[in-house]
Amino acid sequence: MTDRVYISKTQDPYRGACQVLDELGFRVTGKKVFIKPNLTGCRPSEEGMGVDTGLARAVLERLEDCPVITIGESCSKTERSFVELGYEDLKKDYPQLQLVDMRESEHIWKPIPRPDRKSTRLNSSHTDISRMPSSA
Repeated sequence: MTDRVYISKTQDPYRGACQVLDELGFRVTGKKVFIKPNLTGCRPSEEGMGVDTGLARAVLERLEDCPVITIGESCSKTERSFVELGYEDLKKDYPQLQLVDMRESEHIWKPIPRPDRKSTRLNSSHTDISRMPSSA
């Protein structure tokens, strides 16, 4: 598999994410999906501190027949961030979407291999998830 990098220069995070995801041919069908957006408190994406909901929406639009979709976060103000940054609003269009404060969920940390041979920790309740897009 060849590594590919795509850059979209735009002021619209949703449109840019759609362009890049489509260029990559990103689609997920029938899998459990976990998305970790890297929110930092309630700081908006315009400050360069979090991921705009437009990117999350672009990913969600490319998930087909996925029985469980989870957006998980563990920032200092997770629940408030979900509301103030618009992630809670995504649930209106995606009823299977769950928003999870990873600090509050019951979990056991397990290593997940990364390309740089280091590992990252992930809540074991989400380890049976087939795809985990990361916006970091």
